[in-house]
Amino acid sequence: MRLPSCQDLSRRVPRWARLPLGLALIAGGALGFLPVLGFWMVPLGVVVMAPDSPFVAQRWERFRGWVHGRLDRRAEARARKPAAQAG
Repeated sequence: MRLPSCQDLSRRVPRWARLPLGLALIAGGALGFLPVLGFWMVPLGVVVMAPDSPFVAQRWERFRGWVHGRLDRRAEARARKPAAQAG
C-alpha cells in the first residue's frame, strides 16, 4: 500500500472542498472525547489540507518517505529470509 502524495490529493479534490473538509475534520477531532468523533480526525484534517500549505505538505512528504522506506526494508528482509525459517 502506498500513501498518496500531496499532488495526488490536490488533483482528486478541488481546493474549495479541501479547506472546509479539513477544517471540519480538525474541529471534529477537537471533540474527540465524544463517541463517534475522535482524535483520529485531526491528522486526517491536516493531511486533507496539506496540498494548500507548504509547511504541512513538506512534513507529509517527509512522513511518506519514512513510511515507504520502512515498508521497503521490511519487504527486503522478508525476501532474504531463508525458506526453512519461513514456516
